[in-house]
Amino acid sequence: MALTAALGLPLIDDTMTANVVRDLNALAEDIDSKVMPRKGGVLDAGMIDVTDGTRILRIGSDANDPWIGTPTNHDFRFITNNQVRGRVTASGSFVWLDRILTSRAGMQIGQDSMAAKNFHLVSDDVSTKPALRVYNGNYGTGTRMFGIDTSGHIMIGSQTEAWNTEGWSKVVDIYRTGNLNLTLRTDQSQGVLAVHDSGFYGCNPGLIIGTATAQELSFVVGKTRRAAFGTDGSFTVTTGAMGVSTSQDAYVFLNAGNIPLNGWRNKAIINSVNDAYGGAGLIFRATRPSDNALIDIKLNWNKGGGDIMTESHIVKSTAAPSGGFDGQIWIQYS
Repeated sequence: MALTAALGLPLIDDTMTANVVRDLNALAEDIDSKVMPRKGGVLDAGMIDVTDGTRILRIGSDANDPWIGTPTNHDFRFITNNQVRGRVTASGSFVWLDRILTSRAGMQIGQDSMAAKNFHLVSDDVSTKPALRVYNGNYGTGTRMFGIDTSGHIMIGSQTEAWNTEGWSKVVDIYRTGNLNLTLRTDQSQGVLAVHDSGFYGCNPGLIIGTATAQELSFVVGKTRRAAFGTDGSFTVTTGAMGVSTSQDAYVFLNAGNIPLNGWRNKAIINSVNDAYGGAGLIFRATRPSDNALIDIKLNWNKGGGDIMTESHIVKSTAAPSGGFDGQIWIQYS
């Protein structure tokens, strides 16, 4: 049977037996099943295709969901006011094409009569480097909350671009007037990295590193705790893990840059395994950088049943105490 090209309706041909009533009824039912109602009603069809011969727009439903899109290898576009606003590409990505309401392209999440409940994601060009930003408030006029620019710099706060006067390859720039705090915490411990202009933990303005809970602050190198501030205020430096023996000296090193290189610029306090007293000494050392000359003062807790000595230069007095003091130390030059 021959059919019409558009709707597939039957055409009468010379092989058909004439029955006017039957044929008219069949034609009416065929048209009724294939033509969309003009007003209201239900279109009883699984899928409808609109095509120009190459691209297809398909509207319909299957056994699971209603859907709209294209079965061909083409983008699906969204249009308002005769302008393309966005599209889903044939590869599956979503692109927002046009600029809406402001000079920035973006999407608003949480449209509400209260501006404070709204957030919007925009492609923002307010600085020298375009950035992807999150704003709050009214679309396009809210406060900048978060951003990442085309160089990968991350911004938290209201700044227009990452502060990078030194030219770092990547910057995480967190800004807030007055003070800000980065808190790392568990149910029992709270670590603090903060900067402030006044008034926290009794500190002067500046950077704070430490704990807000009563746990120690440790310094780790190579996955080993090398130093720690205890909860009692003590400071411990170790060459290995706390309480573990090593063959290294424990140094506290001080450098005074205003002393010339040919002076005794460097000072060190050393708990040394090479103090000549079997580890019972404490070395105070001065170093001259120009020739690496050393001057050592050694305190010894091993010789003379607990006497404190520095090689042969400072010795405990053998005379009776004088002047009302409990003990005396003589400085000996020979």
